[in-house]
Amino acid sequence: MCSPTQVFDELYAVHYQQVFRRVYRLLGGPREEVEDLTQQTFLKAWCALPTLSHTGFLPWLYCIANRLAIDTIRRRALRNEQVSISTLTEQEELFAEETDRYDTVLTRADVAAALRHLPGHHRRALLYSACGYSLQEIMDLMQCSHTTARMMVYRGRLALKQYYQEAG
Repeated sequence: MCSPTQVFDELYAVHYQQVFRRVYRLLGGPREEVEDLTQQTFLKAWCALPTLSHTGFLPWLYCIANRLAIDTIRRRALRNEQVSISTLTEQEELFAEETDRYDTVLTRADVAAALRHLPGHHRRALLYSACGYSLQEIMDLMQCSHTTARMMVYRGRLALKQYYQEAG
């Protein structure tokens, strides 16, 4: 009979590359940061292993990796780093793959093209909103009032919707 450590070591060996690729798609690099987040994913999994239900190990790892990557993207934005369109569109593509049953898959190029047509402040507000920031956080990041932040997100969504309706 195998010990839990041996079982986890085997799961680590089998799933490391898949989790690494997932984190890399979300963050886009640098490699050291992706490796660190992959290690953190497995560390969190190891600590929470007793709570794992029988739903599957890989989806559980993906969930942990997604949350860690989103937290990292938020920290980057708070340090006034630019949230790149490519990183966010890769996230959109990844989430679209997961929700393929709704037939709403958009390619990275489609999303990037649509975002480029938005005014800069609307695009920025919309990207922050897509990353899960609250209006209060958007207001702080963009140094504007609550009403202005809400209006920029709304107008960004409206412009994106119009773009897609015109594009067919």
